[in-house]
Amino acid sequence: QKDNSLLTQSDFSKFKNLNISINNILVFAAVMNTGGIVSASYYMNCSPSAVSLSLKKFCTCFPEKLFSREGRCLIPTEEAQLLYNDISPAIRNLLYAMTSSTDISSTAVEQIS
Repeated sequence: QKDNSLLTQSDFSKFKNLNISINNILVFAAVMNTGGIVSASYYMNCSPSAVSLSLKKFCTCFPEKLFSREGRCLIPTEEAQLLYNDISPAIRNLLYAMTSSTDISSTAVEQIS
């Protein structure tokens, strides 16, 4: 019986073809959280121009417009909000998995020592 939780070669190919990094995804989430490029740059600890370029790259992966601009604020479209609702739990899960395994590794090293 096939385990449906396993990623397939097709999954990897699709992700690779998006030509997007985890950083682009995090920038999108930061902009969604803050409503702007400058505020997101503080979250991401990088320049506003780096956030802008990364967000532009992320947005090109989707046929729908993800933001409209009102002055200096970026207003997420309904598509952006739906995408964020899917992406944010995945980011939290990845962070949890990465930090939990670090905690487990540290504990294991301490127990061996």
